[in-house]
Amino acid sequence: MPIDKRCPDTGDETGSCGRTPHEPALFAGRGARAALVRVGSHGDVPSLPDVSRGPLAGRLAHRIGGPAIDTVGRRRAGSRPDGHGPSRGPYTAGHRTRGPCCAVTTKLALAVLALALSQAALALSWQWTGYVPSGGTLALPRPWPLYVAVGLQLASAAACLGARRGGRLAPLLCFGLGAATLFISCPFDTALLHALQCVLLLATGALALQAAWRHGRHGVLRAGLPVMILLAVELGFSFVARSHAVGYTLAARAWFDRYWHQVSNTLGYRDVAHADDGRPRLFVVGDSFVAGVGIADVAERFSDRLQALLPDLQVHNLGWNGADTLVERRRLASHPGRPDIVVLSYYVNDIEGAASEFGLLRPGFKPYADLAPGVAALISRSYLLDFLYWRWPRRDLSAHTDYLAACFARPEVVARQREQLEALVAEARSRGARVLGVVFPDLHRPEATAAWVEPALEVFRAQALPCVDVRELVRGHTTAETTVNTNDGHPSAWLHARVAEALALLLEQGATPVHLPARSGDR
Repeated sequence: MPIDKRCPDTGDETGSCGRTPHEPALFAGRGARAALVRVGSHGDVPSLPDVSRGPLAGRLAHRIGGPAIDTVGRRRAGSRPDGHGPSRGPYTAGHRTRGPCCAVTTKLALAVLALALSQAALALSWQWTGYVPSGGTLALPRPWPLYVAVGLQLASAAACLGARRGGRLAPLLCFGLGAATLFISCPFDTALLHALQCVLLLATGALALQAAWRHGRHGVLRAGLPVMILLAVELGFSFVARSHAVGYTLAARAWFDRYWHQVSNTLGYRDVAHADDGRPRLFVVGDSFVAGVGIADVAERFSDRLQALLPDLQVHNLGWNGADTLVERRRLASHPGRPDIVVLSYYVNDIEGAASEFGLLRPGFKPYADLAPGVAALISRSYLLDFLYWRWPRRDLSAHTDYLAACFARPEVVARQREQLEALVAEARSRGARVLGVVFPDLHRPEATAAWVEPALEVFRAQALPCVDVRELVRGHTTAETTVNTNDGHPSAWLHARVAEALALLLEQGATPVHLPARSGDR
């Protein structure tokens, strides 16, 4: 077909009207005879609005069947030369679109809103109440910032559905507020709920980055990818479990969630249910050292190892976290079974019950006391940062150590502790049982706290009880061998094995009577 070289305005041949027929032009109106304005001319032309950008330019280009043109006569980037719309970007060939200011599609907005609702439900589930399994409670922060963060996150997610201009920022804003919800809710949630929130937030971030990539926002991509990587690492560390002496670190909470209730009985002890099979019963009475804080596999505790070494006995674990001597006596007296042998485990903090009678109360623990409040709040809400912080020894228990020193410095407190130990031995003997003792020092400072175990050793000697002095077992060994970790002074699996061997030796040497007392019935 021959090319028509006449001017569309005047009908003249090429050049007579001052431009070529192939020079870019824009329609300034919608009528069939709309004026064609020469772009870039400096003559007397009507004053027209700039319609070269935004959705109007796309509609005009669609009407005239040509590419979108900017104000200096260049075809706009991304538009196809055949006049059928852009080749990529917010415009899609073959159908009309709403333009770049409506960057968030309905499907994307619905997905972001669904993810935000799911994360909000997890954040507000309140699965952790501040109870520390190794004894005591930990104060929780006020929850109102969590409610604010969740509300703002849901509002930003809902804005994705109705926003036109600024809609591109709604997924990014929702992601940022979701990250705030994740960290603010950390003190209230378990490790599993924290991990699920990380998964939902990663999905939200992926949708936000996808929208940014579609619209060429490379700065958002460069800034968002490292954040996504850190969030993925945070997700991984929420599955890392590591015990702590008290149990308020995030890794310790994960440890208790994962290992503590794998074995339990109807009496509340971390032990299996025992049926009466005729074997003599051996009760191991104590606190968290007996229950096995820091020992993931209960078979590695000294009570379970003793069971393996002496299969003719039925070994019961009566370890109760946070118990002092008075509590141990009450729990032994209330146990429905009747023991033939009782092993009394003593640790230096068992004096706390006697000290409380004289007004010496245990001070509160002070985790993160060496950090600025803002830094402490950030670290205590991230499984990654919290794990790295507690990899090195901390002085969060220094106040408790000073408290124990003050207790043993008071003669009346030590005398009361002796009385409680004698009453505990009498309770065990009143049930017809032979009694043995195990005395643990402060395993992080066994020699410096040697004087703290002397009152218990003196009582056991005066009562003619065979006793295992754990100081003799740990002498010459490092704390890395004898304790669970640098911030958990509970005995390691290695030390549990040594204690079990020492007790088995005592029992084989005569601590177990040749003729066990006959059981007339269980109490």
